[in-house]
Amino acid sequence: SGICELCPDVTIKSYTGPGTPLQTGFLIPNSIPSVCGSVKACPATDPGTWPAESFTFRNGPADACITVNVGHQHPTKALVAAAYLGSFDPAGGKCINYLADAGYYVNASHPSQAFSFNVSANAVFLVNVVSDSGGLPYTLTLSGGNCRPVLNVTRTGSSNLELDWTTAAPGYHLEGTNVLN
Repeated sequence: SGICELCPDVTIKSYTGPGTPLQTGFLIPNSIPSVCGSVKACPATDPGTWPAESFTFRNGPADACITVNVGHQHPTKALVAAAYLGSFDPAGGKCINYLADAGYYVNASHPSQAFSFNVSANAVFLVNVVSDSGGLPYTLTLSGGNCRPVLNVTRTGSSNLELDWTTAAPGYHLEGTNVLN
């Protein structure tokens, strides 16, 4: 149940098109890309309505410097990207939970833009990508995270335990029996 979390070492190829949800406002680039180890103030916002997508990630068991690179090859369209800690409500203030942003429009002048930010161990963060129009294929690459899952063990009765780990760690399986004496 809920949104699947992704490992922060991933490349996502996506597309804003006619079916992409619309978001009111975005952070206006101020020519200052965010970098790890430095706190950047949240930039001003634009009030328009634009196609947007958000992707949820979970860092692993160690603090990390996450690098985001977003790019596209369209000669006339643009997009912006920003990161948020924990949650992002597009209808709320764009500076609530703000972590970082690319600092520039990703367009013909800057077809690829990178930015970075620090996240703590096991932190959930989101990357929000907003385009100026539909019909824009783009690539979003994240690196620097750690994907080892944290195993959650919960007692579900006098003789039962539930083992559970984040959806950010696909491919992990129990390596033994599920019956314990």
